[in-house]
Amino acid sequence: MDEISGVSHLHIQDTTPGSALSTISNENLIKTATGHSVIWKEGVATMTIDDFSDSIGKNPTMIKIDVDGNELSILKGGDKTFKNPKLKTIFIEVGLKTNGCEGMLSDFGFTLKNKFVENQIWERT
Repeated sequence: MDEISGVSHLHIQDTTPGSALSTISNENLIKTATGHSVIWKEGVATMTIDDFSDSIGKNPTMIKIDVDGNELSILKGGDKTFKNPKLKTIFIEVGLKTNGCEGMLSDFGFTLKNKFVENQIWERT
């Protein structure tokens, strides 16, 4: 996903209800970010966490991220939000490849408190 708000495409690898591992990109992808073949593409609206927080005039104290491989894009689009000291806890589901997420969360001032396979709890003290 590009870290901008606007219109993009959701590249879907499975149309089964509840399926996951889709990728958002303005590119015309053949494979998702997780290496699955794209079987469908549709337009979607995108919004960074920073733009969302600004638009509603609220700063979160806790965020849960479960975006099936798009975690790094979410973090990159939330620099202001993730650096805000009001944000105390982040629950994040990351795959086996964290792709730099742990480094970014540390850079934002968070410490890994618990890890359960792919789920992590990060806290700021």
